[in-house]
Amino acid sequence: QSHGSTTLLTRSINLGTNTSKLISSPGEDVFPFRTSLLGSQLAYTSDGKIRLYHLDNETLKDIPFTASVTINRPQYPRASRDLAAEEAATARGIISPAISPDGKKVVFTALGDLWIMKIGATPEQLTDDKYVEREPAWAPNGNFIAYTSDRTGTFQIWIQDLSNGELSQLTSEGGSFPTWAPDGNSIAYIESEGMDGSLKTISISSGSIKTLRTNLNDPGRPTWAPDGSSIVLSAKWQYSTRFREGINKPLQIEIDGRIASRTTLSYQSEVVEGGPSPETELQPNSKSISNDSERWLEFVSHGSVGSRNTDGPIWSPNGHMMAYIAEGVLWIIPVDHQGDPVGPSRRLTAELTDDPTWAGDSQSILYLTPSGLKRIWISDGQVDSIPLLLDWEKKTSTQRYVIHSGAFFDGESESLQREKDIVIDSDRIAMISDHDESLHQGTVIDASQGYITPGFIEAHTHEGMEGGEVSGRIWLSYGITSIRNPTGDPYEMMELRESIGSGRRIGPRIFGTGNSVDGSRIYYAGVPTLGSPTEIPLEMKRADLLKYDLIKTYVRLSDSMQKEVIKSAHSIGIPVSSHELYPAVANGADGVEHVRGTSRRGYSTKVSELNRSYQDVIDLLAISGMTLTPTIGIYGAYELVAVDDPTIFDDPRVAKFFPEASLDHYIPADRLPNSRKLVEEMASLPRKVVEKGGVIIMGTDTPINPRGLSLISEMQALVEYGHMTNLDVLRATTSLSAKAMGYGTEFGSIKEGMLADLIFLNENPLENIRAVRNVRWAMKGGEIFTVEELLH
Repeated sequence: QSHGSTTLLTRSINLGTNTSKLISSPGEDVFPFRTSLLGSQLAYTSDGKIRLYHLDNETLKDIPFTASVTINRPQYPRASRDLAAEEAATARGIISPAISPDGKKVVFTALGDLWIMKIGATPEQLTDDKYVEREPAWAPNGNFIAYTSDRTGTFQIWIQDLSNGELSQLTSEGGSFPTWAPDGNSIAYIESEGMDGSLKTISISSGSIKTLRTNLNDPGRPTWAPDGSSIVLSAKWQYSTRFREGINKPLQIEIDGRIASRTTLSYQSEVVEGGPSPETELQPNSKSISNDSERWLEFVSHGSVGSRNTDGPIWSPNGHMMAYIAEGVLWIIPVDHQGDPVGPSRRLTAELTDDPTWAGDSQSILYLTPSGLKRIWISDGQVDSIPLLLDWEKKTSTQRYVIHSGAFFDGESESLQREKDIVIDSDRIAMISDHDESLHQGTVIDASQGYITPGFIEAHTHEGMEGGEVSGRIWLSYGITSIRNPTGDPYEMMELRESIGSGRRIGPRIFGTGNSVDGSRIYYAGVPTLGSPTEIPLEMKRADLLKYDLIKTYVRLSDSMQKEVIKSAHSIGIPVSSHELYPAVANGADGVEHVRGTSRRGYSTKVSELNRSYQDVIDLLAISGMTLTPTIGIYGAYELVAVDDPTIFDDPRVAKFFPEASLDHYIPADRLPNSRKLVEEMASLPRKVVEKGGVIIMGTDTPINPRGLSLISEMQALVEYGHMTNLDVLRATTSLSAKAMGYGTEFGSIKEGMLADLIFLNENPLENIRAVRNVRWAMKGGEIFTVEELLH
């Protein structure tokens, strides 16, 4: 295989020869599967066919075949949230709760700000601004809190003095997961660039920075040895270079000097029929591996410790234990002062657990569950629920608008509706009528010289708090009023819903889920590992309690486990999507993410190496009704648009939000023809699926490419390279995405009674898809935002 071509060759193994013979034809789409030798004939697959090549006379013939596939498309009642509800609700988006050293208070992020709560009392606001604050950490003396905030435009570490409220900025080059040294004189943190992370320490007094380790793949929150001599964090440990997946293991890194090379006993989880019980212990297994400056600690053999997030390991202040999350629940393991296990681990919880933090006396651990905050006492296992009564109310527009529309696309129809008045009352479309001057009372918006469409929907983005305050303005500035996140931190999803829903921050309507449900080996940080079917009910309980909008299964989850997840998710009304087409389609999966996408099989089940799809893929998608989110931009289409049409960057939104975007993408001239062919092949699949009656929805897998900009680029690419009609692309970005998400009667179309999600364009997008670039204002739920306002 080379860029833009695949070939099949044979090579002689006779002594003294080293010659190859080309078997395939120019442009042939050879599939990456083992060939079979049948006497003097070679059987292989290419171009969607089984082929037989005669090695003697060099003739080729196809072997006809058909295959019948039975697909089970279960009908189940879809659960949906009440988007019209206005009653007060208790905040569920609690982020990174941390117990104070004296065990009397909790600091956490919720509703867009930091809060401190004396246990048993009402939370008090620590910050009060539009910015994102997260990852709070108590100083050992309890008098200061370090946290990250984007108040300067990028996430930096800040320190707040609780005695007088004085605030100081600690870092200037970025930082996350701040953790105080035991002496309180320095902070360890992670500085990231893309997925590469560096472990650093910074002096509180001098600001001097020391880099301890680089090239970590999204490591977790650091934890200090009680004597301050080393740091432990959850990092990805890879089995081989063949696959990127691995497990999360505790990595111990020396602060000064070297860790002495030594081997120590480690422990693994005992296999118990029916799954581990709260009494299950971890049993001795293997040896730890060390080098001069760092070593991997073995707490669980071939299992993950933490998810490289805020779930451990965390060293107890007295140095006798480490706590961590494994198999979704909380464990502790006794260790000596060097961090070596000195006994088996003990399971503390039986429900999904996140964000553990030790009290200063090492007698208890605070943690987060889908049903709220809890605290467990180490000595006897007693669990206390920690009430956290922080209520919020949905912000609903009280304005009445009359929009005089010259023309609008309703999200479905083939033609525009012209000279209409759209009456907006509160957050809904109250009436649509022929233009009538008598209706023009109150606030009138003159849209007679442009074109209105429903607000756009980005159906595949990974939006969390790391996007900062600016991300909400970016989405709206591109006319995107709703987003669907198929993988993310579940509590961050809740925080975004609540902080935006309450009006604390501005941004699109949030739909999403927790992290992907994956197998025992993982790649991305934050993704929990599912090692046993007994963990599925725990995941489903959280999905139900936090009102997930979908569930996504990922690459290393076995087909049998995926089938169980689909069945369980449907039982509570939640759809399931994944990268897989078959056998997921036969097991009732609702959607497919990406035309290509990573796969547990090592190859795509939807496109070949040359980005070609064949009849089986098209028919399975179309007949089943599964949604397909193409995301062709991340497979070369975004770069090709940038090369063919660099004017896409001539935009004040690009200059303001990501001025470097025009510099990031370049295709060498000698590779451009092949790149164009690969993009055109991939872009043709969505059109073929639509022509067969299938469902395409629009998403881009941001932030691989910039928010908003990636969506309009995707729309343009599907029209110009894939030859989808403008109408089909616009439907996919509005009404069809809303229906696929289960909210087709709430938004995605311009009809009476629908939520007032509208955008105003200068040109007719049914005639020129590039018109979607020129958004003048966006309205979400009856609240209007001009692009000029969003830029500031």
